[in-house]
Amino acid sequence: MARLSSQAVPGMRYSSGVSALLLTPAKKVLSALADPARQNFSVLVVLGCYVILWTTYAVVSKSTQDIHPDTGELLTWSNELALGYWKHPPFGVYAVKAWTTIFPVEDWSLYLLGVINATLSLWIAWRVSFSLLSEERRAIGLALLTLVPFYNFLALTYNHNTLLMPLWAAATFFASAINVCTSAVQISASRAASRSWKMS
Repeated sequence: MARLSSQAVPGMRYSSGVSALLLTPAKKVLSALADPARQNFSVLVVLGCYVILWTTYAVVSKSTQDIHPDTGELLTWSNELALGYWKHPPFGVYAVKAWTTIFPVEDWSLYLLGVINATLSLWIAWRVSFSLLSEERRAIGLALLTLVPFYNFLALTYNHNTLLMPLWAAATFFASAINVCTSAVQISASRAASRSWKMS
């Protein structure tokens, strides 16, 4: 019995060493994201790595497939720009046209477009969380958002659903900014009203 327990201990130490090996970089990244002095640079580095990781995944995993039909549709429509199309508004088509004037019309560049689109949404969500969460919760929230399939697997298909992600995130950002400004105005007005009431 003593021999069995002594053999189990090294295995336990090994598994805790492996978990420490995996958790140590994650703790360092989360602490960098939670540090007010380093968080802006850290989030750009983390999101840059996110773009590289998911674009590489898309290129490798989808190398035997064609691009998604919705992405192909946007690409085809971008050959002749119009003010509107029978199926969708023209914003996505203009975005693809602008993208393909800079990057080649290759599968990898369209996957990169989709991943950058999702990453922009993550960055805007990060900015929204400044007024809502503490530093630690903001870092954990960003980490949890990166696990949502809409920001990774589904973002590889650039279509009219995914191109709206940063727009919705930006709408939330501006709505929260307006809410903060409105709250500040309401607090100032109530303080002024209470001062004038005390004086009378």
